[in-house]
Amino acid sequence: MPNLTEPTFNTYFVEALKSLNPKWHQSAIVERTHVFVNSMKQPDIVLQTEGGHMIVIETEFMPANTLEADAKSRFSEVFKASESAVETVVAIRIPRDLRTIEGSIFDSIIQSSYEYCVYSRSEVDWSRWPTIGWLESDIHALTNCLDLVSISERLINEGVNHFERAVRRIAYLIDAFRRTERNTGRRIPEILHQEHSYQTYCMVGAIITNAVVYQEILARHYDIESLSELADEDLTEARLIGIWKDILTNINFYPIFKLARDLLISLGSRLAQRVTDSVIDIARSLANLGITTLYDLSGRMFQKLIADRKFLATFYTLPSSSALLSEFALSRVNIDWGEPTAYNTLRIVDFACGTGTLLAASYRGILRRYEGLGLNSADIHASMLAESVYAADIMPAATHMAASQLAGFHPYERLLRTLVHTVPYGEQTDKTGRDVSIGSLDFLSESHVETLFGTGSESVPLQVGDGINKELRAPDGYFDLVIMNPPFTRPTNHKLADVPVPSFAGFSSTADEQRAMSVKLKKIYKNLHNHVGHGNAGLASNFCDLAHQKLKVGGVLAVVLPISALSGESWRPFRLLLAREYKKVTIFTIAARKSSDRSFSADTDMAECLIVGERCEEREDTEQNWKFVSLNQRPNSIPEGVAIANLVVQHEKDSYGLLKLGEINVGHHFNGSSRTTGLASISSLDLALFLKTTLQDRKIGVRSTPVCELPLVELSLLGSRGPVDRDVGVTNLDSKSHRGPFAINKSSHDVDLYPCLWWHDSLRERQIFVAPDSSGTVISGREEQASKIWQTASRLHISRDFNTTAASITACLTTQQTLGGRAWPTFLCNNPKWESVLALWFNCSLGLMIIWWHGSKQHSGRSINTVSKLPGLPVFDARVLTEEQLQACENFCTTHRYKELLPASKAYQDDVRKEIDNFVFSVLLQAPDSLINDFQVIRELWCREPIVSPNRK
Repeated sequence: MPNLTEPTFNTYFVEALKSLNPKWHQSAIVERTHVFVNSMKQPDIVLQTEGGHMIVIETEFMPANTLEADAKSRFSEVFKASESAVETVVAIRIPRDLRTIEGSIFDSIIQSSYEYCVYSRSEVDWSRWPTIGWLESDIHALTNCLDLVSISERLINEGVNHFERAVRRIAYLIDAFRRTERNTGRRIPEILHQEHSYQTYCMVGAIITNAVVYQEILARHYDIESLSELADEDLTEARLIGIWKDILTNINFYPIFKLARDLLISLGSRLAQRVTDSVIDIARSLANLGITTLYDLSGRMFQKLIADRKFLATFYTLPSSSALLSEFALSRVNIDWGEPTAYNTLRIVDFACGTGTLLAASYRGILRRYEGLGLNSADIHASMLAESVYAADIMPAATHMAASQLAGFHPYERLLRTLVHTVPYGEQTDKTGRDVSIGSLDFLSESHVETLFGTGSESVPLQVGDGINKELRAPDGYFDLVIMNPPFTRPTNHKLADVPVPSFAGFSSTADEQRAMSVKLKKIYKNLHNHVGHGNAGLASNFCDLAHQKLKVGGVLAVVLPISALSGESWRPFRLLLAREYKKVTIFTIAARKSSDRSFSADTDMAECLIVGERCEEREDTEQNWKFVSLNQRPNSIPEGVAIANLVVQHEKDSYGLLKLGEINVGHHFNGSSRTTGLASISSLDLALFLKTTLQDRKIGVRSTPVCELPLVELSLLGSRGPVDRDVGVTNLDSKSHRGPFAINKSSHDVDLYPCLWWHDSLRERQIFVAPDSSGTVISGREEQASKIWQTASRLHISRDFNTTAASITACLTTQQTLGGRAWPTFLCNNPKWESVLALWFNCSLGLMIIWWHGSKQHSGRSINTVSKLPGLPVFDARVLTEEQLQACENFCTTHRYKELLPASKAYQDDVRKEIDNFVFSVLLQAPDSLINDFQVIRELWCREPIVSPNRK
């Protein structure tokens, strides 16, 4: 058979792409000249996705020596059809074995694997993804990538900037008008459920601008006047409102235009005209950029404008993170993606949808799978939004944007309705009287919204049809996928003394409303069994209860949570639930130095994790394998998020390994269990595997050295913890409430009746022995209580807050019995001789690693343990030691009492620390010299960890 030529391959390749993505049926150009302005150069393939931009594909058979040069040369060209510059070029290396094909060329192309990279225009020149090496996938994943990169990220960012300028201009106009005419826009708070503020006016601007842009899109397919057809003098605010009324009446794009129309009318004629004049510019600017899809544009802009974040903690899930979570979650959904009739039976929901970024990413993944069957996803768009995709939020403006994003995937298709609802929040009034609502958490006590009506609540939907359905049904065990980034707020916050219940303080709710909502949630929880909701974990844990309750057996849970969910004591019930009733649990974290770089959301400095699991029947065996995925950084783009998700799916059966895109190491994965969650966010796979073996198997082994048994037990078996500081005393007698018997005062005296070790001072805490820093004075009338608390005094104190960059010790000894405080609670050993053993254990490098592993690592460089969590710390079992070994520990502590240690993150270069390590390994563990020497590598790996040494270059 003669060799297959590249032009012939390209012809068949395009046919294969069309079979996997119907959107390219009319927009593929193969081996044609006159594509570019003033150029006869002939690109191999040009594709244009509806709603995207034209992209160039360059192909070449391996070894493809000139492929990349050809690809980069395309950035000097301008498309003749659109008069726009080339934004994206995909370079594809064709496998050698396709040169000679026996049988069907089409089938061979479909069944082959390809190597490719993506070039994108940047502000200065161009960028390559991956930066080194080539992506490799089958034609299905390649087709998906082509679809994703057809939307230029650079132009989207430019569009966001245009959008923001228009929104700010509108907000300024509203604010300026209200300064002179207080009655202007008086209905805005009623419509958006928010008080008058500049941020609220920004929301008004975002919603109106969003509708105008959407109108421009619809004008291409419906008998609607576009802005380009209207002269500036013709476009009055009344004309614009009339156009939107016609759209609502004849086309039914209720999610986009109803709220926008109400807001524009509420401004009054004079201000509405000024706003209309301003919004024209943005619509035309975006049209000039060629942005014809709303996916991600208005959603990104809107997230900058959300008010009440300090209370609602509504952080925006970044598009790249949303792509990662949704794509991986969809890979777990129990559905036959190859059966077209199965799609409309799917049920997915986000009970805290915000602007719908997570839900939109999931919906995009569903439509893409349908298109992979060679079918047009527009055919199921209306029915999917009417029957399958559920969303709820307490902010009307947010649900407006969520519905817009969902509708925007096929902006020309008429909608039957959407299932995107604004759920009630705060005090509600109806004919039966007053009641209080707590947003989506109301569903914890009810199976559907019908019963919410019975309590006087009202759901405000964004949908159309024969009358507006004001019910959002969410039966228990109903959904195939629950995907959420729930609010993280907690009901208590001592920094906000004037706010009784911060978790319910959004939308300027009154103190009485906050208390009433808190009471309602507590009342609901009285009837919930085996729940995971915990006040110290915050509302996110309550939303986890809601997700579990509404998820069917076999359904998939996919959530964005604070990283404290992996190790915080208040999150322990949630982890037990995952271990008991979920399988294939996968946890994504980021191993970066800055806490803000360890989050998957925007505008937060807290580390986060992504958790995906499949609900199963309750089981007794809770030691299931969990997959831990530690990324070196957040995905840089939506295509990269999808690619990482697919990469993890490919490695699902591997116990551990590196994750690479091209030649770039993007992270690693390993199998652990519910007992090794503290190993998340570690960048070194070798360190993770070492600690996993140490903690899970109770063995130490490095390289080829003999394995040493490690007798670890929970700290509680060796004694009892002391009280929390609030039960000991208070430093300010004027505080509103204190329950301890002592007034605590700073003291530097050598002798005090009630000495205390209360605060942290890293400069004076460089040695194993630390002097008390305070003294207690008994509060009048609490003498008996003081006597009981003094019984908890001890020489051994354990740090609650381990700052790896500043703290040299995690446990200390005092020369006399001393009360513990906020930073240094006491521990009372059953045998006083164990105090020295534990002091050495906690301050050897292995002990530092384990106490660091056990704590909550919300912020880089810190590991926090609550007093109630201390008894669960894995420690060396001092009970196995002989009297001779115990005496050796006491002697070692005595001879080293004045030797200063470096901060923990410098343990690898600390000679005193190494002396402690050698003593623990040789005397307590009786390990061979080879293991002691090889352990130096592990010690340095730990010190190099980004979250251990966040300031290290």
